[in-house]
Amino acid sequence: MAKCPICGAEATLYAKGLYELDGVGYDLVRCSGCKVVCVDPFPDEKRVAALYDDKYFEKDYSFGIVDGDYLASEVARESEYRRILSRIARLTPGRNMLEVGCAAGAFLKEASSQGWNVTGVDVSPWAVKTAREKFALDVREGTLVDQEFPAAKFDAVFFGDLLEHLPDPVAFLREAARVVKPHSEGGVVVAKVPTYVNSFYYRWLKKGTNVLSFGGYSGDMMQLLKLSDTAKRMPPYHLFEYNPSSVGYVFNKAGLVVFEEEKTLMIPEFLHTQKSLGGMFLSMLFGAMKFMIESFNLPGGHVLVFATPSNEGGFI
Repeated sequence: MAKCPICGAEATLYAKGLYELDGVGYDLVRCSGCKVVCVDPFPDEKRVAALYDDKYFEKDYSFGIVDGDYLASEVARESEYRRILSRIARLTPGRNMLEVGCAAGAFLKEASSQGWNVTGVDVSPWAVKTAREKFALDVREGTLVDQEFPAAKFDAVFFGDLLEHLPDPVAFLREAARVVKPHSEGGVVVAKVPTYVNSFYYRWLKKGTNVLSFGGYSGDMMQLLKLSDTAKRMPPYHLFEYNPSSVGYVFNKAGLVVFEEEKTLMIPEFLHTQKSLGGMFLSMLFGAMKFMIESFNLPGGHVLVFATPSNEGGFI
């Protein structure tokens, strides 16, 4: 019986054979305690870190489905970035922002154009080099802990689609809580976390995989949507899969109080490139689900989490 890396409770099988790395297959298991879903067996941290080389940002991030590198796909997210930045600006009076896992800097570029003083951190040499050369951004290579930022340095810490990749999310969140200003000074930690694998519609799509296969979808696309365990399998890029409740659990465990959550669905950018009837149908299906999720605040593909350090007792 697998044990949850977050809380130590027993975990049971959730999805079999979803990933593969170096000839080893990886299942997904669900914790009976905190409800986090994670890969099993849990891979070696150094091997996982090695996945995020230049090749990942040039092609592997989309399993080769999208033409162009990671930065090219970011264009589709500009309106999303503006919306998130607008929310952050209303939550803090300060203008010093840190993004962790900033990739090639598209979010920071938008933040900088809105008057934020921005700093970025990413483990990828390709991402750091691209952000510096293309956008002249202050982006540092390595992990957040590696940077040894002073305590309470930033008004806002943002990370999008990062928490699921980290082997020790609680340790990371503790460092984020340390470097952000306290609640009394307007410090805020904002995260965009995928909840797709824990969603009701993922389970529905998974059950309908055989039906969907008649739509002309490529095996690669079905694997990228995590709907196929028979096609060529991806490496375990996502070590954890969350739902809104389990996100709150790990934030709280790290000393952060979640004061707001917003359910949403970011339509995968590769769906916009599909020319087949099946691809267009799936794109429309995701559009309809996005409308339902955001209209009725249903657990969906992503959750935006807004939190603040809890070390000033009595905040909530």
